[in-house]
Amino acid sequence: MVHNGLLDLVVQVLPDILANMSYKLEIYYNSGNVNREKACLLLKDGITKVLADPGATQPSQSLEIDVVPLEWSNYLYQVRHRQLPIFFLGWAPDYADPDNYVGPFVKSTGTFPARVGLAGSEGWNATKVDGWIDQAAQSQDENVRKDLYYKIQEAIVDHVAYIWVYQATSFHVESVYMNGYVFNPMHGPYFYHYYKDFSPFYGT
Repeated sequence: MVHNGLLDLVVQVLPDILANMSYKLEIYYNSGNVNREKACLLLKDGITKVLADPGATQPSQSLEIDVVPLEWSNYLYQVRHRQLPIFFLGWAPDYADPDNYVGPFVKSTGTFPARVGLAGSEGWNATKVDGWIDQAAQSQDENVRKDLYYKIQEAIVDHVAYIWVYQATSFHVESVYMNGYVFNPMHGPYFYHYYKDFSPFYGT
């Protein structure tokens, strides 16, 4: 979980208040989802490594971290009713535009800001960020949209409302004779554009 030399930085920003408290941290995922289980374990491992660092602020008692599976129906219920302190979820876009991410995850009227308490959290300017989201959705200028989405992303990352853990990867193998493949993260292979070309190997 703690990669690319970030351990020292995390240790430096570990809150001093941690020295005067002890608590149990539970990280939830829906049972049977192997990827989310692994992500939870990565997070647990990352926190453990931070606290194991000699320069880290330590809680007054050992921090207990548990990874807890829940049945899907129970998981959904508790997520919707804001009963889980840390939980994992995934997202696949419905359409190829950043709006399909910032709408559900960042805008105050979105699904998840209410579930994680973003809109009313201290230091979060929902009016300003919502305005950026609306402007980005309406603008047809690519440069304007790029600048706005940069501001939105910077705001949500700085606020640490979410922990971005992993992103899916795609693996594609094909014969040297195949042509026409175009990677599309929104969809599977589009076979209508595939064709074979043997001419480089056998002549025209």
